[in-house]
Amino acid sequence: MFSSLKDVADKLLAAAYVIDQTVLSVIYLAAKMRRPLLIEGPPGCGKTELAYAVARTAETVVERLQCYVGINEEKAIGKFDEALQKLFLEAGTDGNRDWEALRQKLHGLEFFTKGPLLRALLYENKPCVLLVDEIDKVDQEFEALLLEVLSDWQLSIPKLGTVKANTVPFVVLTSNEERRIGDPNQRSPYIQQLNFGIQRELTPNLLLDVAYVGNKGAKLPGLRNINAATVIENANGTQSAGPRPYAGFGDIQWMENRVLSNYHSLQIGLEKRFSSGLSALASYTWGKALTEGADHLSTSFAGPGVDIGVFSVPQNTNDLKAERGPTEFDVKHRLVFSYVYELPWGRNRHWGRSWKRTADLLLTVLNLGSDRISRPNLLGDPELPRSQRTVERWFNTDAFTVPSPAPQAFGNAGVGIMRGPGLANFDFSIAKNVHLDENRYVQFRSELFNAFNRANFGPPDIRREAATFGRILTAGNGRIIQFALKVYF
Repeated sequence: MFSSLKDVADKLLAAAYVIDQTVLSVIYLAAKMRRPLLIEGPPGCGKTELAYAVARTAETVVERLQCYVGINEEKAIGKFDEALQKLFLEAGTDGNRDWEALRQKLHGLEFFTKGPLLRALLYENKPCVLLVDEIDKVDQEFEALLLEVLSDWQLSIPKLGTVKANTVPFVVLTSNEERRIGDPNQRSPYIQQLNFGIQRELTPNLLLDVAYVGNKGAKLPGLRNINAATVIENANGTQSAGPRPYAGFGDIQWMENRVLSNYHSLQIGLEKRFSSGLSALASYTWGKALTEGADHLSTSFAGPGVDIGVFSVPQNTNDLKAERGPTEFDVKHRLVFSYVYELPWGRNRHWGRSWKRTADLLLTVLNLGSDRISRPNLLGDPELPRSQRTVERWFNTDAFTVPSPAPQAFGNAGVGIMRGPGLANFDFSIAKNVHLDENRYVQFRSELFNAFNRANFGPPDIRREAATFGRILTAGNGRIIQFALKVYF
């Protein structure tokens, strides 16, 4: 496809595609070694256009496989044309037909509607350019299919058999996300769970449960930038970026099983079994969860599960222990009450035992139920006394400063050194059952969410450079009341 590196440069320039010398070298090596070319970057940066530019320089065509979530083999490879097979059988007139030969013919390429992957392997005289666009959207099963094609240059298709490539296409894979590399000798992560509990019946129908519950995680997956720039200490106290371990490359996210975690908790439960119209459960947990890595490998300011490729790596790749701290989901104290109380008024109850049905319709059974990167320097205690906390200043913003003398590579603030506002929520429901007969009744239900209309604030803004630094900008829903009418039969 290309005779030399200069040939690549000249032909791409003639095709109006200009790139730097490093990328030219990669393209030349990919063509020479017959290996796929993976291009990563945000949409609109010219990834797809490179495939078309290469096709123009080689005077060939592009077979494009557009990937999407849920794509399957049929879309990529193709399928048998059952209508054409049926038409062929109906057109046959020879009664002494060799059925084995017929079966083989029906399962041949002439009755197969070819997809982009198969078409790319069947070009005879000149290889095409196979563009696999947005490969970051496919699942592991589809990646396994691509691995067979790109490593062995063949496809295994049920009934059709193995189809080997006539020519090896020039393959361009594009991804809108950065792909990570990982330790090829990954260790197996494991979690050890520990618990010990004591149950005691205090009175009939009243049970006390006290337990220790904990776990320890080892060799959990974590990311590390193995090509971070070295930090140079200057004479004036500032720091500057030095060379990278792998010159010519940017950040390289390395996946390895190195993260430790642990959780310890005291859990107390008090259960009142149903009697005298009342059942209740009170649960209290005092616990702490610590980890050395991000809770989500794909966490970012956009939220859990939204990966932008930079927010899961440690601040200092040479000081991994500084990443140890409370997890994002750590809750120190948690108290939960749930109960159902059947009021003792109404027909056939303690009060109102002899009421007529008319009274029962008016008053009867009532049920009541209920990141881590680029941290600042810490100058003092970031926690404010409870009396000084407001939505305008939830924590001591003066306790943080940009590392100085600027520029500095790393701040000394730890992980999880502050806690956001607590959450207290009371939900109630009141239901009235009106029995029509033994098998049918109507229930009117009133439900209150956040019944006391408590303001449950969101976390404060932790962006040091923002004008809203330290302010709370969000809150949960206020009181919500809803009514429902149900017929049971």
